[in-house]
Amino acid sequence: MLNVFSLVSQNKNDKAKANIYFEKGHQKYLLKDFEGAIIEYNKAIKYDKTYAIAYNNRANSKFRQSKYQDAIIDYNLSIKYDSLYPKAFFNRAFTKHRIHKYLEALIDYNKAIKLKNHYPLAFNNRGLTNVKLNNLSRAIADFSIAINQFPNYALAYYNRAKIYQRLYKYKLAINDYTKCTQIRHSMHDAYFQKGFLLYRLGKIQESIIEFNRVIKYDKNMSEAYLNRGISKSALHKHKEAIYDFDIAIKLNIKYTQAYYLRALSKSSLKMYKQGISDFNTSIHLKPNHAMAYYSRGIIYYKIGEKDKAKKDWTDSLRYGFSGAKVLLKKYFGK
Repeated sequence: MLNVFSLVSQNKNDKAKANIYFEKGHQKYLLKDFEGAIIEYNKAIKYDKTYAIAYNNRANSKFRQSKYQDAIIDYNLSIKYDSLYPKAFFNRAFTKHRIHKYLEALIDYNKAIKLKNHYPLAFNNRGLTNVKLNNLSRAIADFSIAINQFPNYALAYYNRAKIYQRLYKYKLAINDYTKCTQIRHSMHDAYFQKGFLLYRLGKIQESIIEFNRVIKYDKNMSEAYLNRGISKSALHKHKEAIYDFDIAIKLNIKYTQAYYLRALSKSSLKMYKQGISDFNTSIHLKPNHAMAYYSRGIIYYKIGEKDKAKKDWTDSLRYGFSGAKVLLKKYFGK
C-alpha cells in the first residue's frame, strides 16, 4: 500500500511541476519568445506525457516559427491524448489550410465544430477553406452561421462580402462591407471595396465618400487615391482627379495605371503635351499597354501629327486592342 501511495504522491507532484512549466511556457509565448516557450513546454511534457494542452500549445509555438509539419505532429499528439479537445482540431485545421491541404483542413474544422457547435471562429475559418475549394455557397453558409453566433464579427461580414462581390451580388456585398465598417471603423479595405462597387453601380459621389474614408485611415494607400481620381474623372472633375493621380504616383513612382489615367485627364483639359508625356511614361513602364498607345494616338491626331497617330494605333492593334482598327480604317483606310 505504501508503494501505491508513493506512486500517487509522485504522480501529483509531477503534474504540479508540469503545470508550473506549462504556465512558464504560456508566459513566454505571450512575449513572443516562441523558442523559449517550446523549452518550457518540453519540460511540462517531460513530467506529464499525456498533457494534451501542452502539446497543443507547443504546436502553436512551432506554428509561429513556420514549422508547420512539426506543429502538426504535436497537434496529432494533443488529439491522441484528448480526442475531445476542439481547439487542437481547430489549430490543426488552420495549419493544414496554411500549407494548402484544404480537404484535410475541412475535415478537422468539421470535427472541431462537432465537438463545439458554438464556435464562430471555426465556422468563419471553415468558410475560408470552402472558398479555397470553390464551395462558395457553403462558404456563405459558414460565414452566416459565424455572424449569427457572433453578430459583431466584422471579419465574417468582410469575408461574406468578398464572396458576394465575386458572385456579382454587389448590393449584398455593399451591405456586408457597411456592416463590417460599422463594427470595425478602421478596416480600410472594406471601405475601398465598397467604394469600388458603388462606382460599378454608377453611384460615383458615394464611391468618393468611401475612398475618402480609406484615405483617412491609410494615407499611403496609392490605390485609394487612384480610384478616387477615377471617380472624380467620371464626374468631369479632371483637376481634382489629376491631384489624386499625382499623389498615387508620388506614393508609387512606377504606377503605370496612374500615369495613364492622369494622361487622360490632362488630355480632357487639352493639356496635350503633358498628357503625351504621361502616356510615354506609362508605355515605358508597360511596353505592351495597348490602351496607352490608342489614347496617345488620338492626341497625336488632334495636334496634327498623323504619322505618329497611325503608328500608335497600329501598335495598339498589335498589342490586342481591336478598337484601334476602327480609327485606322476611318482615318487611313486600313
